[in-house]
Amino acid sequence: MKVALVTSWLSSAGGGVSTVVEALSRELVALGVEARVFGLSDKAWRAGGHLHWDGAPATAFDISGPDAFGYARKMLDSLIEWSPDVTHIHGMWMYPSVAVSKWANAAQRPYIVSPHGMLDSWAIGNSYWKKRIALGLFQRRHLKRASAIHALCEQEAKSISSLGYCGNIETIPNGVHVQIDEALSQGPFPQSDKKTLLYLGRIHPKKNIAELLFALADPEVIDLFNEWQFVVAGWDQLNYTSSLKDLSKSLNIADFVKFSGPVYAEAKRGALKQATAFVLPSLSEGLPMTILEAWSFGLPVLMTDECNLPKGFSRGAAHRLSLGPSMKDDLKTFLRMTESEMRLMGASGKDLVLTEFQWPTIAGKFQSLYNSIV
Repeated sequence: MKVALVTSWLSSAGGGVSTVVEALSRELVALGVEARVFGLSDKAWRAGGHLHWDGAPATAFDISGPDAFGYARKMLDSLIEWSPDVTHIHGMWMYPSVAVSKWANAAQRPYIVSPHGMLDSWAIGNSYWKKRIALGLFQRRHLKRASAIHALCEQEAKSISSLGYCGNIETIPNGVHVQIDEALSQGPFPQSDKKTLLYLGRIHPKKNIAELLFALADPEVIDLFNEWQFVVAGWDQLNYTSSLKDLSKSLNIADFVKFSGPVYAEAKRGALKQATAFVLPSLSEGLPMTILEAWSFGLPVLMTDECNLPKGFSRGAAHRLSLGPSMKDDLKTFLRMTESEMRLMGASGKDLVLTEFQWPTIAGKFQSLYNSIV
């Protein structure tokens, strides 16, 4: 079987979506599937991002016009020429959706759509009018014609249904590779005798880091946090890092809030190995890869309900962060936990990914889905 995985940015600009496409394509090849990846080229990809790609063979197409749409004329021609049996598109709102729809019409073959959280209410409300226009021009028709829409969790499946989609919705989570206790290079952060609370990912308002900074600035939280540092690691969007640095200074917490910039590959694994705990205070997620990766390293996790991983709470692998003023109280409860309680939480997270989120099992579910659709 030939499977084309299509997305927008293949570099770090694609965030968790490009990470998923890279890993899924690699696992499909390991299962004997003939897979190829089709995406868009950007500065990060051309500057060396392609050297770190570890998935199935990938082609990144140059774009014309606004980056927000990502028009790549050669993408459609390449899909038609390669002639896959099924195409699996990851993400929405950009030209790759148009290319896949046109390919399906020309080849009379099926495709699957993975929105990756882009259809939940917060995501649609962000740049609302642009997305309403896209829905009217091409996206609604693209979704309606899909042989299946892939949801990462039950909440995402409900969001898709609420938009009026009545077709086949398949719920399959993201996967992760469980880390063994192998030697890693020294972590990317300066050595410190303080414990490290780590955020790792895209620096964007949706991630709600600003609200976490306000919670950290609460006097009672500061007293409990004196043995910790908060490290924000990731790639910037909208020049938001600068705003967060200014906010931490205005809140008088800049001394224990560190901004490390992006970390990739071995440095990323080193950062997770170096951390004491992981935090994602997000306003909206599909199913965040960063939390699965943190659990794979045995880290206790602080996260919001909007991260859509309720089993993390029920299995004792995560501590809930509320949105709003109560976040500071949740932080205080976590910081009062003993080291043994935190280690137990981290061990529960590692056990959770071992039993439910390993990539070979997840890729096998997708292979079965492709077979059934073809």
